[in-house]
Amino acid sequence: MGQRSTGLRLLFLVAALWCGGALPSRASGNEPRLEFAQVLGAPGRLEDRVRFWVDVFTRYSVQQAIVQDRDRPWVVFAVVPIERPSRLELARVRAEYEDLAARVHRALDRPGSPAAKTLVGEGGEAWRRLLPPVGPEAFAEARHRLEVRPGQREIFLDSLSRSRPFLGAMMGLVRAAGLPEEIAFLPHVESSFNADARSNVGAVGIWQLMPETARRTLRVGGGIDERRDPVRSTHAATRYFRDAFEALGSWPLAVTSYNYGVNGMRRAVEALGTTDLVDLIERHDSPAFGYSAKNFFAQFLAAVHVARHEAFYFPPRARTQIASARTSAAFADGARCRGPGGEPSALFDLPTAPAIALGDANLPAALATPAPPNLAALDRGRSRGATGGGRSAHAASRTAGGAPLPGGTAIARADAVARSATARATPDAVARRDAPPPREHLVRKGDSLWTIARRHGTTVEAIRQANRDVSPSAQLHLGQRLRIEG
Repeated sequence: MGQRSTGLRLLFLVAALWCGGALPSRASGNEPRLEFAQVLGAPGRLEDRVRFWVDVFTRYSVQQAIVQDRDRPWVVFAVVPIERPSRLELARVRAEYEDLAARVHRALDRPGSPAAKTLVGEGGEAWRRLLPPVGPEAFAEARHRLEVRPGQREIFLDSLSRSRPFLGAMMGLVRAAGLPEEIAFLPHVESSFNADARSNVGAVGIWQLMPETARRTLRVGGGIDERRDPVRSTHAATRYFRDAFEALGSWPLAVTSYNYGVNGMRRAVEALGTTDLVDLIERHDSPAFGYSAKNFFAQFLAAVHVARHEAFYFPPRARTQIASARTSAAFADGARCRGPGGEPSALFDLPTAPAIALGDANLPAALATPAPPNLAALDRGRSRGATGGGRSAHAASRTAGGAPLPGGTAIARADAVARSATARATPDAVARRDAPPPREHLVRKGDSLWTIARRHGTTVEAIRQANRDVSPSAQLHLGQRLRIEG
C-alpha cells in the first residue's frame, strides 16, 4: 500500500477510537426503531437497506470510502480512509479491492498453495482488510459487484441545518395536498435542501426541477427562477406526487418514480406482475433501473428517520467533532477535488447531496448561483402558490420510457450542489445552530466578501468584524487569509 496509505490507515484508526464515543451505537440496542406512516409501509424486507443508508448519513464520514456489494448494499466489505471523496480516490479504492477479490478468488481455487495461505489463511491479508463478519468466500463471490461510495455524515448534518427555515411550511403544503407529510423530507436526498443546487443540465432548487417543465407552473427566466423558492417549488413537487400516486397506486412506487419515472415504474410492474417494490428491486432487469433507482426509496426512508431522530444521531459531542474535522488538513481551505473534466469541484467546501457513484456520468463542478429569495418572499409565494395543470415540473427529467435523464436526481450528481447561505435563515434560527470553531479562508481568484460569506454560512459584516483590515472600500487580494467566525 505504501508509506502514504499506511499513514492514512493509522490516522483513521486513531480518529475512529477518538470519535467512537460520539457516534450512536447500534450494538447498544438503543437506536430508534424504523417507524413510518402506514401508507408508506413498514420497512420489512427493506430494513437492512434502509439501515445502511442511515449509517451512510450518520456514521460514515466523507473521508471514508465504503466498499460494498452493489446488489446488497448493507453488506459492507471494508471502510477505507481517504483524503477526499474525489472520483480518483474512490476509483483507487475500488481498483485495490477488485484486485484483492480477484486474488482471493484464485487463492480459494488453490487452497494448498503458499499464496493462498498468506492471503486467506488464518491472519492472512484478506482477513486483515475485510470487516467482520465478512469472510474471503463471500467477498470473492461478490467480486463483480463491488461498489465504492463515500460517507455523507457531514453533508447530512448540513442538510438538516438548511432545512429548518423551510421544512415546517413545506410539510404544511404537502399535507394540504393530501400527501404523506414525509414527502417534504425528500430534498434531503435530492439536493441536501440547497435552494441554490444546480445540475450541469439545468435542474435547479431543492426539488431539482428541470426548466422546460418548471415553466408550466413556475416563473423561470427574465432574471426570475422560482425553482429556487422552496415553497413554490414544493407546490410543483406535490403536483408530481399526486399524479404519480394516481398512476401507480402505491407510495413506495410513486416515490421511486421521482428517480426512475412513472412510465418506467409502470412498465416494471406490468412486466413482473407485482407492485411490491422489493420484488421489483430484486427482479426488474433494466440498465436504467440501477443502483440509484433501487436505493432511492430506502434513502428517502433513511432521511426521514434520521431527520426525526436528529438528537440521537447528532448529539452535541458528535456535532463538535464534525465541526472540528472541517478544520483538519483534509478540510483545510483550498483542498479541492476535480470534476470529470479536470475543473475544480467544491465537494469539500460545499455540502453535497448523498451518494456519489463511480459509474455516474453526471458529476459536474459546483456552479455559482444567485442567492435565493428571503423568507418574506417565500411566505408571499406560499400565498400565491403555483398555477397550471398537468404533470409536475420534475417530470421533464424522465424519458418517455421512464429512465432518468442526466440531472434528474441528486444521487447521480452529488458534485453539483453549491453551498447556500445560512443567512437565508432568521437570526433566531442561525443562533440556534451549533457555532463551529473559527476557521480560515484563503482568498482565490473570483472571490468577493459576499461569495466567501455565502460559502461559509456567515455574513459580510461578520467577516469584516473578524478581520479589522477589511474595510468596506478595501480590495481583497489573492492569497489573503481571512478569519471566519461563527
